[in-house]
Amino acid sequence: MKKFTLLVLSTLTLAWLTLQAIELEPEERDEIEEAGIELSEQLDEAQQNKEELSEELKHLNAEGELWEASNLELELHNVELRVELLEKLVSRHRDVLKAVEGDDIEFMEEKLDGFHRAWTETELRQELNELSMHSKKLRLEIKQLGEIEEYEEQRGLKQELSTVMETLQEHEELIALWSKSVAVWETGDEETAERLEQEFWNKRETAESQREQAHLELELIRIEQQQAKLKAEADWLEKRKANLSRTITSHRKLADLRKQVLRAYKSGDEDHAQSLEETLEVLSERFHIENEMRNLRHELHFAEKEHGTEGEVAELREAIRELSEELKSLQD
Repeated sequence: MKKFTLLVLSTLTLAWLTLQAIELEPEERDEIEEAGIELSEQLDEAQQNKEELSEELKHLNAEGELWEASNLELELHNVELRVELLEKLVSRHRDVLKAVEGDDIEFMEEKLDGFHRAWTETELRQELNELSMHSKKLRLEIKQLGEIEEYEEQRGLKQELSTVMETLQEHEELIALWSKSVAVWETGDEETAERLEQEFWNKRETAESQREQAHLELELIRIEQQQAKLKAEADWLEKRKANLSRTITSHRKLADLRKQVLRAYKSGDEDHAQSLEETLEVLSERFHIENEMRNLRHELHFAEKEHGTEGEVAELREAIRELSEELKSLQD
């Protein structure tokens, strides 16, 4: 990686010296030099990212983290494609440098124009690869949400996937139009090529605007979904608050009843005291059952919310059902 960077920088140094002998505008000279430096930095970063992701993927596979590994494989593949695209673009830049070494300005300008078009195509294909990776990640997440029965969140991601796929198709059409304009440039039909190129830039600007609009709309949908979740959580907390208030009231009644029992014994009214004790025993049993049900409902809420296993959820529901029947028998 360091050898490659040194090679590019050495080539750029040689090219800079050569550029001094060719009559170029300062802006053109700067553009050629800066393009090579920028490409070198991008390629160096992509290669380093590739190495880091490869090591992380090995670790995840060794740990058996299959879900995380699947997502990381998609990211690694995307970076590998980026490296390939940048390597080809670096090669095109070297062609420009070789052309500069000669004395044919027209040939150099032809190579430079070709390099600029190749750079645009590289950016387009990188964007296409990003969209493709994103769509595959969404499919993995949609599948996982279906397995844990998170259907509401799954619906939101399906809608996002639909938008991404539309964008993907539009982007493929943009690439096809750009490739067509490049092919026409190579035939020498400048008028048609310029018209196609202008059509491309107009469509790309429109597509970017539409993509931004779609992104904003998806963000609004996510906020609305979050609001719905927060409302459901607030409703549940309100219900939990009401249940806890009833529990506190029952507990106070039990404490008051215990005081009555003590006063009855103290006054010597044993019959009344025993009657109160019987009532206290029944109410205490009811209180403990209701309190246990309240705690189990709390556990059930988080088991359902935090993706507890089906067995855990079923077990909690069965325990609540049994306690409910026991409480009903006491009330009867």
